[in-house]
Amino acid sequence: MARYVIDGGAYMSSLLRFGQYALRMTCRPAPKMLIIDTVAEPGLSVMTRIQRYFAPLTKEIRQLHLDLRGYEMKTIRRWFSWADLIYFPENDLDHDIPIWTKRHLHELVVEVFERDSAVLFASGCSGLWLSEKGFVPKNDTHHFLDSMLDLQHSLFIPHFEEMDQSALELEIGKMRSQGYALESNTALVHNCGTECFLATSEEDKAYRFIETPRWIMRKDVPMTIID
Repeated sequence: MARYVIDGGAYMSSLLRFGQYALRMTCRPAPKMLIIDTVAEPGLSVMTRIQRYFAPLTKEIRQLHLDLRGYEMKTIRRWFSWADLIYFPENDLDHDIPIWTKRHLHELVVEVFERDSAVLFASGCSGLWLSEKGFVPKNDTHHFLDSMLDLQHSLFIPHFEEMDQSALELEIGKMRSQGYALESNTALVHNCGTECFLATSEEDKAYRFIETPRWIMRKDVPMTIID
């Protein structure tokens, strides 16, 4: 089954930081990357920054702009099969993609899930929209992530913002009191399945969760911050 990375934040810093983890998960020194640009009017400056950042780390980048009705399905399927890493940027997919496109895009995503070598990387609303079990309302993170808990390599990356050390310690103390084993000031990359990936903070910077989805606070989901 394909590995699945969701970046819970919409900001470029979050994308660029955790995009590296998606690239690493492909287990290829220079993976081929496909960017699915879903906005009705693409934000060229953002897409240019994405391409600039990922270009040195990849063998080749292709960009596919949806509405998919402009392509034959066999062409789109070939693009999806070509890619080691498929990236869905932050977009409001509920409004930007018509029903016809959603249905066919979902078929392609399911096919990607069946490939051991592929990695899906989605940020913000796109991440909340993509699910192997079907589509859910854009803001329904709880149900979306519940549906992903049985996916083996399913990875959710919370959004972080910088905070000072004392505020971080206070935050960790609160979470410890709720029964979680929180052991350091490094940022957490939480896996919905069996593993926990580490995202270290930059030197003296620390990070905390913002807009934490409800599922993270459930006691039956393991949560650890690792030194």
